[in-house]
Amino acid sequence: MKSSLSQNSILLHRDFSENFNCKFAEEIQAIHFGGNRQQVTLHTGPYKCLEWIIVKYENEIYSQVILEIDGKSVKATVMEPTGNGKFKWPMKEDIHDYPIRDIVKKIEPPVPCVTE
Repeated sequence: MKSSLSQNSILLHRDFSENFNCKFAEEIQAIHFGGNRQQVTLHTGPYKCLEWIIVKYENEIYSQVILEIDGKSVKATVMEPTGNGKFKWPMKEDIHDYPIRDIVKKIEPPVPCVTE
């Protein structure tokens, strides 16, 4: 696939958000060693309302449902971790805005746990 691309095309394979530094086809040495380059951030997506996502917030992982999207952030209702990779809905609804860059990935809706 890569060998069949035209000169003005790119092949982009992504499975997580990542930052990239732009590079000129031909660079002078000053640019190569610490020159001021623009940076591009690619986010996985697109995201839709009512989809489930995992968000990293203050070095913790949270399951969430997207309520609103504005292009740079999502408003989501947050579940709280209970341990062993399980989450529950808090007693009081917990809604926060998160930058899209904090989304780790989309997930399938979790299977409800039944406690006895």
